[in-house]
Amino acid sequence: MKNLENFFVAAALALVFVVGVSAQSGRVQQTPTPPNEDDTVRISTEEIKLNVLAFDSTGEFFRGVTTNDIVITENNI
Repeated sequence: MKNLENFFVAAALALVFVVGVSAQSGRVQQTPTPPNEDDTVRISTEEIKLNVLAFDSTGEFFRGVTTNDIVITENNI
């Protein structure tokens, strides 16, 4: 009978602990504000350096590549 009482006391304490832990802290989370036109940063890039290795259709290294042989695309543009 004593074991049953101990079980119920432990279960009640656990329930109180779980309810107390799940309560909200009351903190208000700050919502992000959209950027103003003054906050916009525009960057223009005119030159990008790339290291390029060229291989032929058999997988061999191809040494005679020039800038006229290369087409660089991004998102199919």
